[in-house]
Amino acid sequence: MVYDQYGNLVWDRYITDTAYAATQDVADLAEEVAQVQASVAQVSDDLSELESNLSIEVTSKRFEGTASDDAGTPDAVFRVTRTVGGTASPHAFRDQTAFKPTGANQAACSFDAAMTSSSSQNIDHTVGFQSRSTHNGPGSVRIVYGSESSNVINAAITSAISFFSQDRINAPTTNVWACQYRPAIYAAVTNAYGYVFNPAVNDGASITNSIGLRIEGVQGAGSGSVTNEYGVYIKNQTLGANRYPIYIEDTTARNYIGALTQINQTLQVGGGSRLSLGGANSGDYPAITWNYDPRANTYIAALAASGFQWSANNFLFRAAPPGSAGATPTFETLLNIHTTNDANYGAVFPGLAGAQKLGISSSRWSEVFAVNGAINTSDAREKTAVRPLTAAEINAAKQLAREIGGFKWLAAVAAKGEAARTHIGMTVQRAVEIMQANSLDPFAYGFICYDQWPEERDDKGNITIPAGDAYSFRKDELHAFILAGFEARISALEASSGEGVAS
Repeated sequence: MVYDQYGNLVWDRYITDTAYAATQDVADLAEEVAQVQASVAQVSDDLSELESNLSIEVTSKRFEGTASDDAGTPDAVFRVTRTVGGTASPHAFRDQTAFKPTGANQAACSFDAAMTSSSSQNIDHTVGFQSRSTHNGPGSVRIVYGSESSNVINAAITSAISFFSQDRINAPTTNVWACQYRPAIYAAVTNAYGYVFNPAVNDGASITNSIGLRIEGVQGAGSGSVTNEYGVYIKNQTLGANRYPIYIEDTTARNYIGALTQINQTLQVGGGSRLSLGGANSGDYPAITWNYDPRANTYIAALAASGFQWSANNFLFRAAPPGSAGATPTFETLLNIHTTNDANYGAVFPGLAGAQKLGISSSRWSEVFAVNGAINTSDAREKTAVRPLTAAEINAAKQLAREIGGFKWLAAVAAKGEAARTHIGMTVQRAVEIMQANSLDPFAYGFICYDQWPEERDDKGNITIPAGDAYSFRKDELHAFILAGFEARISALEASSGEGVAS
């Protein structure tokens, strides 16, 4: 130790050594801090690189034993167990990949299930993705999603597919399901939908074809075969009070099933109501209305003016006559079948009295079988006064009687040859000549008929009725005309012999 002139201590070796050691400690600490700062910077750089190119691989050890989803032995390679409160919207897994490929035809996947199973034992099931949410309340949940797709498309794409399954079946399989939904209901449910399709079109957007369900036929080539191919298969509707295999509820637009079959307004099949069908060119009006109970007059009033209908007494066929098309066409009943159990049960009669034909000149019935002859109206209240025939008419009647002879139909001769039967009558063309020879217009008389018709084709252009013409008789009137000639001849004979008919 060293003292000054006044006896004060000015240097002590111990203090000097201690101060020196403290200085070295500070220097070492500063170096360590610098090293920590460098490590933090490196970790920050590593995190930045990890965020830009994240790749995580989890490899599980071999697991043997009994699987458990609860506190027992875990069977999950990756597991999230947490309690989240407050106003948070937690996500157990979220992928925020920024996909910016530099090559063409690349693909990105947020979740890829590539499970491979192999065992000599039977496996109950394997699941690529499983959702098992549980809500215990007491608050309500607006919607529980098993899976949600909320894609945002900001550039042109070919297809946007929320769910895509492209399985490859290489072994015998009983059932292949694209989607199976089997909810177990233990409380009141208003609507249980298997699938809901409800697109929204915003301003400026457009949809060319909006198809709720599209089913394409089985594709393939080679020696494969398909036994039964169903577009829609509906099975075991047994519990509903009202059961509708297909129910279409649309009162404003046309609905189509098949290429040429139109369903209008409400279609209900089975369950006790009706079937309303429309033809391909019938506009917006049902062509067939079929009631469940034909005797109860239960068809719906809005559909009561068109198509096939059961009324309380008759089965009706109705149609809109030419010129009545429009928003509210006028329908007329064309044909009735009497269904009431009375004296007229089973009678078939026209909807318009005295205004409809049975057959037309181009499409004639070949034969009519009946127990009794036709009953023709001959009511004086519906006729002009009956006038006597003129001398020219009487003379023509006598000449027509002489033309009666035997003939055979050419079609019958072509089909049967000599076995074709002989018929009795005459030809219309000869009757026309006789009438004209007596200065009479043959077509002014109802017993002589001549009809022409144009060619008719179907929607594919095939000829269904060739153009043609035909001569025909109303034979009851022809015979009455000829009988008038007989009467004139008999009266003349009686007069010449002095005999007469008492007046």
